[in-house]
Amino acid sequence: MLGLPPEIQGEIFASAHRDNSDDRALLLPVEVTLTHVCSGWRNIAMNLPILWMAFKFDASPFSDSPLIKLKKYLLRCQSLLKVYLFRSKTKLLELYFDLYDCQEWDSDCDALFAQLLAIAAAHARRWRRFSLFTLTVRSEFIERFEQVNAPNLEYFAMCLGSDLHRIKDPEDIRPSVLIEGAPKLSVIRIDTTSHFHSLPPLSNVTTLTIQDTAEANEHLYSFRTFRSILMIPTLTNLSIESCGPEDLQSLGDPDLLPRIVMPSLKTLRMTEDYDVLGILSLLDAPLLETLVLHDLDLKALYIGHANVDKITPFQNLNTIALLDSYYDRDPSSGDDGFPLVIMMLNKLACCATHIVISSLHNPLWINSDPNLLDFDKHDWPQLKCITLDVSSADGDDPFRFIKNIGRSPHSLTIRVSEPLLEHRSKAESDSWTRLEKICKLEAMKVGDLTMNGYWPVPGGIFHEDGNFPCVRWGESIRTRGPLEFDE
Repeated sequence: MLGLPPEIQGEIFASAHRDNSDDRALLLPVEVTLTHVCSGWRNIAMNLPILWMAFKFDASPFSDSPLIKLKKYLLRCQSLLKVYLFRSKTKLLELYFDLYDCQEWDSDCDALFAQLLAIAAAHARRWRRFSLFTLTVRSEFIERFEQVNAPNLEYFAMCLGSDLHRIKDPEDIRPSVLIEGAPKLSVIRIDTTSHFHSLPPLSNVTTLTIQDTAEANEHLYSFRTFRSILMIPTLTNLSIESCGPEDLQSLGDPDLLPRIVMPSLKTLRMTEDYDVLGILSLLDAPLLETLVLHDLDLKALYIGHANVDKITPFQNLNTIALLDSYYDRDPSSGDDGFPLVIMMLNKLACCATHIVISSLHNPLWINSDPNLLDFDKHDWPQLKCITLDVSSADGDDPFRFIKNIGRSPHSLTIRVSEPLLEHRSKAESDSWTRLEKICKLEAMKVGDLTMNGYWPVPGGIFHEDGNFPCVRWGESIRTRGPLEFDE
């Protein structure tokens, strides 16, 4: 390796740095490890600026002063930045500060972190990606970034984890950080308090993730603020992760609520929130291609006395994925809205060409009456593929509730896990036989993707999920297969 050109060596070392192993936090960074191998390797590593373009501070126990470490990284990547600043935007500096795991935050650590942020802010013109996660807002942290100019910044995450439920929503989405400008900023992660104090410029955002706020116990968004953020004209990919506006059920007649116009939206994914799902019936998103609903009680889809006939279908929809979503029936209430929710789902997604259903149990959507895949009651005029990944013991006849599938206007492909297909010969189910005569069956190996990659591949070196345990989206769309079978 030592005979290779420095640029090639750097790419090899950098690729090693991108390891996303859960054990990586226990190890020295790859670039530091390389300097400890031998004098020859140390000389090469110290003079490869590409190795030093990314700095991470996670507030865990550390041996070297992070201030000294940051200054060394800035110094060692300096020459590369001078060479590549105008040639390759991918060579700009990345900074990542994660204080979520800090066990003993005290005044000394507070002062140390303030110094780190001061140094980072002084080099804002060199940022390509910047991430900051904490559990508690500190005004001096935010002040560092108010008047910052970051001309090369493309990715920005600032989630400060403050419980501000007693403060009135400002209902204003003007930027409060990076005020001097970030013209290239297009990928942003914020939380439900960012609009109070740390909202970056949203004018050019294409990919936005809104995550929950640690310890917040009330809705932090007004519907007006939430709607304003969603209606950014350039917004193409939106991920709503366990957060939502004020209770939509309390806003009155859904037919009188203003539409949420999203002219550029192509990908929408939601997880865990129990209220935000109601916005689906309010969306005007003519370009929406992929809708992913993960771990949701779909009862929240129904707002008040929604008129199904007034729901606008997503005309450009290609894929709808129901991943571990459910309907929590409450027999004691005497009001079973399940049939209405099924109708609403069908109306919204009726233009889809691909339905993905993945569940740890046989999902209500296909094993009850009514069900989503009753082709006699629900129209799926463009549907061509059904992917079913059911991880339950009831694997002998998973298709007994798919009704009148012969009415489909297209020849359907049914994709199921390989273990389930192997089990069919033992089950000798009549529905399997009938299904095989009118559909094409395909097997998926455990671990295969149930749907095509639909979210922009994140750039940068550091693997980042935010400052709270959130869904691993890449794992959620992989085939799990049945857990076990009845003998």
